[in-house]
Amino acid sequence: RYHELNDEPVVSSEALLGDLLRGQIGFEGLLVTDWGEISSLETEHHTARSGEEAVQSAINSTSIDVSMVPLDESFSRSLVRLVRAGRVPESRIDESAARVVQLKKTLGLLSQPVPPLSHPYL
Repeated sequence: RYHELNDEPVVSSEALLGDLLRGQIGFEGLLVTDWGEISSLETEHHTARSGEEAVQSAINSTSIDVSMVPLDESFSRSLVRLVRAGRVPESRIDESAARVVQLKKTLGLLSQPVPPLSHPYL
């Protein structure tokens, strides 16, 4: 199946995205899902009973920072409900927000929202 390793969906794998990537390898950068991958925990992998359960599983089990779902608001709506209900700690959101802000700082987007074409990351 799509994005599985040893029959475990990568998008909700604490072992791969938490222990291995962040812990052992020491990756400190921004972690972005593939297009709609969190919802696939319900629709493709069948490891979540609902979209909201899929969001809770992926966010609480991993260090994903951004869910790529530009045409669907269900991820953000679910995440807000989960935080308000205490099922996703606000501190978890703070961790991801800090990595997003750090990337923007690294790219110079906090001081110059549109970097020049000569920027080393372009």
